[in-house]
Amino acid sequence: MVFPGTTVYAIDNSGALKLKCINILRKLKKSGHVSDIIICSVQTYKQKYKIKKSDIIKSIAVHTNNRTKRPNGIIIRFFKNSIVIINLKNNPIGTRIKGPVTIELKNKKYTKIILLSKYVL
Repeated sequence: MVFPGTTVYAIDNSGALKLKCINILRKLKKSGHVSDIIICSVQTYKQKYKIKKSDIIKSIAVHTNNRTKRPNGIIIRFFKNSIVIINLKNNPIGTRIKGPVTIELKNKKYTKIILLSKYVL
């Protein structure tokens, strides 16, 4: 789960490396799960990119430390909280995603993120 104040890592090539969660855009819940929209602030970044330190960014949670249970009984868990940075139209900013993404993104209609990744779990 992702709470406000949690450190998350970007797994795309948008330029941000380490981010801090500010807010989760989800009704009636205070924690974020896979495929939730998260507002983040950039803590560390790569040079020569448009994203700079302390920028406020909209992103989608791709991996969470907490377990995610599917309707067929499979439980998936990752070791880090990871995100993909998106723009205002919910399209990813980066052109490549480094690592697997879950199939729950397909249910929320984020197919462009699934197409950019090599592996889908």
